[in-house]
Amino acid sequence: MKNILLIHSSPRGLESYFQKVAQSVVGDLEERCPGASVVVRDVAQNPPPHVGEAFVGGIQPDGAAYAGANRGIGLIRCID
Repeated sequence: MKNILLIHSSPRGLESYFQKVAQSVVGDLEERCPGASVVVRDVAQNPPPHVGEAFVGGIQPDGAAYAGANRGIGLIRCID
């Protein structure tokens, strides 16, 4: 395992029980896989935009929303 994606979604942040458990799991994975890359995304603090007219118009291959979606998909594809 070389790539680990940790997605936080609790509005409670560091007080979230799930976040504490997830950090523990990631710590265990890092011990088992030295050199693994960990990417953390907090969708509670930095939520993805809501689908609206700008998004619908942007899902064309040359639109900004399309490029943003591709970055997110790229993160998921590289996870082991």
